[in-house]
Amino acid sequence: MSNELIKPEDMEDLPISNVPVAELQKMTERSYLPFIKICSSDKEMATHKPGTWLLCKDATNKKDVGKPIDVLVIASRPLACHTTLTGIERYYDMKSEEYKKVQELSEKPNHMGDWWGIDFLIWIRAQRTWATWHASSETNRQRAEVLTVILTEWGAARAAKKEAIQKAQADGDAAALAKAQAIVVPNPQAQMGTELVFYKRYNSNMWAVQLSPVTTPFSEVPSFEEIREKSNKFRNPPKAEKEELGEQADAPVNQRG
Repeated sequence: MSNELIKPEDMEDLPISNVPVAELQKMTERSYLPFIKICSSDKEMATHKPGTWLLCKDATNKKDVGKPIDVLVIASRPLACHTTLTGIERYYDMKSEEYKKVQELSEKPNHMGDWWGIDFLIWIRAQRTWATWHASSETNRQRAEVLTVILTEWGAARAAKKEAIQKAQADGDAAALAKAQAIVVPNPQAQMGTELVFYKRYNSNMWAVQLSPVTTPFSEVPSFEEIREKSNKFRNPPKAEKEELGEQADAPVNQRG
């Protein structure tokens, strides 16, 4: 066997794997979507502007995306989180003992490391990326009702359009079908800002979400197929899962509210 070195261009036809590259990429993708949180901890404020939204891939990879941000609100689910020495345990079943335990612990004075609330699947317009937002503080849970209403109305509008189309098709009414197909379902859009709110429980000001209508309606959105795929996966999580973070684990930093 020769040990003679060859030129790089002579390796053009050298196989790199016994599986397609696309499959290799899927194997290295994170199973968790990025999440957004408000820049509020001392560690975060050392490098980012307080009160801005951070797009986080993990506990250390965070990007300042400013405020306010325009988002599509696509789906929601319950979520309770508990931090351990090495990671985060997530519980999605509201009836489970683990979920209830997190709720109980989170109500203790000055307790950190447990939080719960509504988790939202969103698409951020400026970054053209999918992410989640966990409304996990008392104030954010209350204010998140705005997003819940947006989702409910969006679902009702889509159902009404579908019903009108099906009825027209069943009646063989071409005019009614054209009218039903022309129905415009408003996008489930919202603007997410932030503001300081006084928390009597902690006797201090803390950042909270500030929700309002978008000033410019969305002109581009992901395809229906992409929305359906992301929504189905988001709305059907396991009852519980654990993400190992090792030395990155940090309850205040990972809290997503």
